[in-house]
Amino acid sequence: LKNYIHAGSFARRALELGAPTDIAKQAKRVLQNCDKNPTNAIDLDYDLHNPFNICAESFTPIYKGNPSILCPYCETHYLPKYKDMVCNICKVAQVGKDSAGLTIHPSQLR
Repeated sequence: LKNYIHAGSFARRALELGAPTDIAKQAKRVLQNCDKNPTNAIDLDYDLHNPFNICAESFTPIYKGNPSILCPYCETHYLPKYKDMVCNICKVAQVGKDSAGLTIHPSQLR
């Protein structure tokens, strides 16, 4: 896969985040190659300038400002079309449902 623009952005981000020495060396080599040929061979559904979460069912990006729903237990993000399915991460709760969470009544403290 020859997506040099995307590979360059990932390498740049790894360097900005302070990657370990061996990974930083690799990232610098990748950046050198990507700067020579700044093109993408395949168009991906990815915007490197827009923050996003990953849908846990479809593994597609959910960009900031787009609707998403959460698992009430583990707070994993999903696209709205997956509402009411059991979360495939924690396998505990239904996606998109409201939950009060853990509640403790004073009588339980005795």
